[in-house]
Formats: sequence, structure tokens, C-alpha cells
Amino acid sequence: MLHLICCGFKSGQYMMNAVHARCVESIPAQTLPDSEYVVHVSEDTDSDRQYLLHNTHRTVAMANPSPDDVLVFIDLDDFLCDEDALLRIKQAYDKQSDLLLTYGTCCNLSNGKRSKFSGAYKDGENFRTSPWRATHLKTMKAKLFDAIPDECFKDQNGQWFKCAADRAMMIPAMEIAGHKRIKHMELVSYCYNDRNPLSVWNTNKLESKAVREYISRQEPITGEVV
Repeated sequence: MLHLICCGFKSGQYMMNAVHARCVESIPAQTLPDSEYVVHVSEDTDSDRQYLLHNTHRTVAMANPSPDDVLVFIDLDDFLCDEDALLRIKQAYDKQSDLLLTYGTCCNLSNGKRSKFSGAYKDGENFRTSPWRATHLKTMKAKLFDAIPDECFKDQNGQWFKCAADRAMMIPAMEIAGHKRIKHMELVSYCYNDRNPLSVWNTNKLESKAVREYISRQEPITGEVV
């Protein structure tokens, strides 16, 4: 079973109803039968903003997936731009029984061009010090998500990261899984909304840079996934 974890920030300052609707509407357009997936939607608001990483973590907990279920992470201001995106994800996990994680290739909403962050990691490459490429569409087995230590999601003061949620989650997950149990999905299947003026990438650039650098300095995570 695929669990689609759709989290985002709803603010009166931006037309989020229309933006989030585009995300949600892209899901039933998928060729994968809806019996194969469950959708979980969680919106932060101005009065109760948890930020993406904390919101994602609590949404996964509420979804209560089985260990071998696949978590599919879709930000609510983005959308699936290929109707076969979920089908290819399911096929990848069905084909490789020990696969634990996939990362993909996305395009930017502003120009429709492939993101500069898309691309495969080479075998043996250091995930922390190499250029970031574990971008959308991001998925992993629930048991791998559960294997990530809580400290990977928080700063030195024990506070949840407000920025760089993708790196905080994906880098330790890839380290635990290892190169042989992760897969890069080459075809563009996801559209990243680089036009959103309220994204942390646009509003908290200095903090985002500091968090990315902090994560890169940490020692690699080791763990075991049955």
C-alpha cells in the first residue's frame, strides 16, 4: 500500500486554496488504481504552524502505516505532473524486493524545466558532502522512516528544523538504506512550485542555508532495517 503524505502551509496571504487543490486533483488523475493508495492531508496555518518536517512526522504517525508500506511525500504547493508517477513507484518496489527508498526528477513551475537538483548519486558517494540530488518525488518504506533517529530532525537545542526538511529526512534515510537499496527515478513526474512566495526557501534563506550546512557537518547515520 502507498501512503501519500501531503503536507503544507495554508495562509491567507497567498491563494493556497487553489494551489493545494491543484496538488490534490493531480492524485486521482493517476493511472494507479485508488485501491492501491491512501491520501493523508495536513495543513499548517498561520495560528498553528508546525513547519514541514514536524508536520510530516506527525502525519506519518497518524497514518499508522505497516512496516512495508511505502510513504510518498508530496508538498501541498506542488503537484504530480505525470499520470503514471505512482504506478512507476509501485512497480519499482515490486521489482526490487529489498528496495527501501526512491528519489526522483522534478521540474520547476516557473519555467517547466528540469530542476538542477535532479540526478542520481553514484555508488559510494557521500550523501552529506555531495551536491544535493535526492529531490521529488521522494518515497521510502515506512520501516526506513521509523529507523531514522529523532535527533536527525532537530537542531542542537532539540528544536525541530524549520527549513531543509528534505535533507534532514532523506540524507539519514539514504545512509541507513545504503546505495544498493535506493533508486533514482529518471523521468520527470513532479512539479515543484518555485513561485510560492511563502515557502521557507524564499522567506528564510539564511536559516535554510545554516540548517543545510549543519546537516552536512554531522557524522553519517548508521542503522539497521529488517
